Amino acid sequence: MEKLQQEMRDQMLEAQRNMMTQMAQMLSGAMDKGKGPIVNTEDNEDFPRGFTAPHVQTQPEEYPRRPPVTIRP
Repeated sequence: MEKLQQEMRDQMLEAQRNMMTQMAQMLSGAMDKGKGPIVNTEDNEDFPRGFTAPHVQTQPEEYPRRPPVTIRP
């Protein structure tokens, strides 16, 4: 009985090692596919810094203050 359990443990360990090896190979293959950092190709150097096109809605520098609201039970 003990021998059978040891053989099963050995088989499970070998299977785990094989899976880890396969996963490592898959991960290293994904890294080798030429995927680099994302580059923003839409940077437009034609306009001065701080320029906003007329069709773009700008964010307010500070949000408008609202009157306080009291909620009563």
